[in-house]
Amino acid sequence: MAQSIFITSAEGHSGKSTIALGVLDAISHATPRVGVFRSIARSTLERDYVLEMLLEHDGVDLDYDECIGVTYDDVRADPEAALGVIVERYKAVEAQCDAVVILGSDFTDVGSPAELGYNARIAANLGAPVLLVLGGRSSRTSASIWA
Repeated sequence: MAQSIFITSAEGHSGKSTIALGVLDAISHATPRVGVFRSIARSTLERDYVLEMLLEHDGVDLDYDECIGVTYDDVRADPEAALGVIVERYKAVEAQCDAVVILGSDFTDVGSPAELGYNARIAANLGAPVLLVLGGRSSRTSASIWA
């Protein structure tokens, strides 16, 4: 069984992709066979640019299609069935790797506690510890902070 880490956030635009790249880089220096897995993708028609970037990293030798779990549409249609597919597809990646960096959803839909909760369920079902990325942005603009 591969070591893994599930990277998620409580909001969009938090810097999760940058953190994932850093974690992947660190792990790839210590582990020979590293994988990446996107649990929920926006679409299967358009390629996920973050996943593509991570797959180009040295030490990652997986095909794009095997590193995608499900789409947002799949989750909306049947969350339980989608979770089963995510686990099944992840296990196929895990079998090929010593370590896997798993990316949670992007909060491209309306970000809500339910989405964060679903990410937590995914991580629990994959047996992966969670790295929660927080953006730290204020709701006020920079100008109002310094005024």
